[in-house]
Amino acid sequence: MTPVRFAELVDAYGADPRRWPEAEREAALAFLERAPEARTTLEAARRLDALIDAWPLPAAAPDPAHLTARAARAAQEAPAGNVVPFAPRRKPPVTLMAWARAGALAAAGICGLVIGMSDPTVTNNVNGLDVYDVAQVEDASW
Repeated sequence: MTPVRFAELVDAYGADPRRWPEAEREAALAFLERAPEARTTLEAARRLDALIDAWPLPAAAPDPAHLTARAARAAQEAPAGNVVPFAPRRKPPVTLMAWARAGALAAAGICGLVIGMSDPTVTNNVNGLDVYDVAQVEDASW
């Protein structure tokens, strides 16, 4: 047992030899008997252990299943005293803007349906030369 290993052992497991690993306990106790620096290390560890033992422990966190069951029971119980239950939610009235949006969506759908059903192969018997001739006549009339 070395002083460094003894200090590691005391830092990790505390000053109580019963907490030390069995494989190293005998060697650590023998080192404690013959080394004065081991006694000072052990005394510092005892003071630290006393401070840690004096520290108040926080309350244990409640079991989540217990909290869920308690909340479910509380929700099923009738309100007591001056507690008024909430009124049921009402649907908000439909506004004029909502109707306008719905109408615009319907109109766009109908236009898309008409355009989608039209036949692109049908022509109006107008070819490019006819359009050109009409454009020249209109230019000449200026």
